[in-house]
Amino acid sequence: MAEQAASLLDTETDILLGKLPPLVETLTTILVGVGVLIVLLSLFLPMIATYQTIS
Repeated sequence: MAEQAASLLDTETDILLGKLPPLVETLTTILVGVGVLIVLLSLFLPMIATYQTIS
């Protein structure tokens, strides 16, 4: 009985650990995208504001 429980727990743990890397990869991609968006906005918003002031 204990061996069946241990086997089931081991199988469930393997399944959960198999799902973890794609989740981490997705979250990392989203975080990098947000970082790039912040950098681009910090570059372009002052230029747009300056252009609107000149016009």
